[in-house]
Amino acid sequence: IVDLPDGAEGVQADLRHSSTPTAAAAVSTHPPLAVIVRPSPPGQAPLDFPGLIGLADAIRTTITTHPVITEHFTLPDHVPITLHLTPTPPDPARLPETGPDAEPPPDCLRLMVCVDPPDATIQLVLEPDFLASFAGDGREGHRALGHALYHCANQVREGRDADNGPDPEAFTEAWSQANPVLALNAFENLWPAQAPEYAVPQGKHVQIRALRSAAEAVRKAGIPTGLWRGRDALRPAEQLLHALEALLAEELRSFEPALTEELARHLNAAWCARTRRHHELLFNLAAPWADNWIPEAQRRTTDDAMATSALSLLLQEALATPPEGDRPADLVAVADLVALAELILHSGITAVAGAGRLHGLELQVHTTGVFSINQPDDEDPAAAATHHGLDQDAWIRARHDHWLARTRQNTLADLPAPLPGGPQTQRLPTAFTALRLPRGSSLARADQELRQACGFGFDALVAVLGTALDWPTGPEGYAVTTPDELAREAAAWSHLPEAETRAAIDPLTLDSGNASDDREHRYTEVERRARLTTHPLVSARRGELLIIPWVIHIAQEVYESAFQDGRLPHRDLLLPARDALAKHRQAIEQQLEKDIAAVAHRLGLPYVANFKEKDAKRAGLPTTGGEIDLLIADPTTARLWIVEAKHPHPGHAPHAVNQHIDRFTDPKDGYLRKVQRKLDAIGSNPQAAARACGAPEDGTWRIVPLIVTRSIDPTAFITDPKVAFTIIDYLDQVLTAPEDPLPGWWMGTGV
Repeated sequence: IVDLPDGAEGVQADLRHSSTPTAAAAVSTHPPLAVIVRPSPPGQAPLDFPGLIGLADAIRTTITTHPVITEHFTLPDHVPITLHLTPTPPDPARLPETGPDAEPPPDCLRLMVCVDPPDATIQLVLEPDFLASFAGDGREGHRALGHALYHCANQVREGRDADNGPDPEAFTEAWSQANPVLALNAFENLWPAQAPEYAVPQGKHVQIRALRSAAEAVRKAGIPTGLWRGRDALRPAEQLLHALEALLAEELRSFEPALTEELARHLNAAWCARTRRHHELLFNLAAPWADNWIPEAQRRTTDDAMATSALSLLLQEALATPPEGDRPADLVAVADLVALAELILHSGITAVAGAGRLHGLELQVHTTGVFSINQPDDEDPAAAATHHGLDQDAWIRARHDHWLARTRQNTLADLPAPLPGGPQTQRLPTAFTALRLPRGSSLARADQELRQACGFGFDALVAVLGTALDWPTGPEGYAVTTPDELAREAAAWSHLPEAETRAAIDPLTLDSGNASDDREHRYTEVERRARLTTHPLVSARRGELLIIPWVIHIAQEVYESAFQDGRLPHRDLLLPARDALAKHRQAIEQQLEKDIAAVAHRLGLPYVANFKEKDAKRAGLPTTGGEIDLLIADPTTARLWIVEAKHPHPGHAPHAVNQHIDRFTDPKDGYLRKVQRKLDAIGSNPQAAARACGAPEDGTWRIVPLIVTRSIDPTAFITDPKVAFTIIDYLDQVLTAPEDPLPGWWMGTGV
């Protein structure tokens, strides 16, 4: 059962048949309707199965939310109309005499349909030419589909001796007012080949089964019942995690060894679905109907990330704790494991963050073993003083809102133009492109250090990942090869020495050795352990590599992002190149300092950049305790801005985020303490500071500290952030806002 869209009545449901033949149906009781779709083999149709399911849902929404359209699809005897959407033509014997090759008249589209009034059935063929009419904003195809559905439903009505229903003009007007049921955006990319559909069941029923298993483990472990808060919750929370981790290890060992490859298959499909669904969001958030997609964007971002995180945890733990039982790894079993992994991830990250003083902790255990573990909504002041008070949800929400705002700045015209000839699926070979690092640059030195220490450079990493990405796979979407074979192919493609590509494979491989470590709750770690996004080549058996293309694609993105930021996500690779990369990061931070000064210059504000201690002394100010990145004197608002540019990387795991926040909050030498020293120095003689900026000295100045970063910093969401935080994207809005920014996250118009 699904929630009704605005304007719809009755009951609606989404039905799935996962066994062969696979099918999905979007059904409704008002009007009685079923829109049925079946998938084509991967790569053989321009619209994949998730796309077909989305089209079925959109057609149902359009039919059920507009009264005139609903009336036309409601038969007097309330027999449901069944609409089949298929990429293949119907029985040739039922085609018109002109045959399937008849050319449509100019400026017309040919639609192949089959209507069976006695069965109240309509079959519509989604030919490539017809789908091509949905390119761009989708309006042309939408109009053609509405015209076809009106006449098909009319034939059903006539064949069943029903009245004609609404007149065509009224139907067409109602249909044209609806958003397009489909909009195709064909584009070129470097993605892997399309993976089979991600079909692991999700929902409350699966989550309840996982919670039931976890509750039984909690009872067996003898974890005391009750409600704990703050530091009192740490010990029972630790006991809880050990019970859940033991349960997961026991579950994994009980399965047949084939579980590892099954998890790899589903993880590959999940990353493929997540990437494609993300691109679909980018397209629809740039469209005129973007408002309809805002709730969907939030849901997809959360659900898709949880699925890939849970499957990654399971695959890595299956390498560390190999399956050795006889339980079959069927779809229901995988769904139960995914739900259990999601529960463990939430519990583990929450408990470890609480133990690390990131935020408070609340644990409640019922006598049945059912439990809840969360960050408390409210705490007494004494308990709140023992931790940073990071509002994790607010930090996540701010990052999502920023991504949403940035994405919505685009329009369909900003997206790649549809390819000529309509939707098509094809793969073209690409030549290897070396990085060509500037001679003498810090990145070139890092590459040289890496070659000397490890026997390969950045190009070899690129070559191995790129070769593995496009490795031929079977119908399940993954492949098995050997390190030597992968090294040979990577060397042949890149023209690098095979010794280099072979040396680059081991640091990219995850096996039973590095998948496990001695850390408590290792699955909550990101930066400090080997993981699939840094070691995407999986070795479940000695001498073999499991090639999971979409995991490799994500690893490429992780390495590229880190490389551009002057980092390496692989701790072992970082050591030989650490000093050179540190210089590259320093250059990036210096560029941020230039960027914030450029904003002040563009706004026409009096300012001085890189205000050093000798400059302060010359201006008649006491020591500032360090350079002020940007000092602005705005005579219009009487604000003296002390702007600091910071470019740290907060990480993802609780341990990394906690260390990051400590760099800001350290009472002796943290970033916030340094800002306070500068605030005190400027506050001792604000007129002198204004004069240094070239602004009038008279009047009363308010001193406003501000920290600017490139990405939204978690320190802005702790209990006492001391100063305002923003990012370079919003700096001009913050500087020109009428109100002074309060401590914490700030976008220029409030938190």
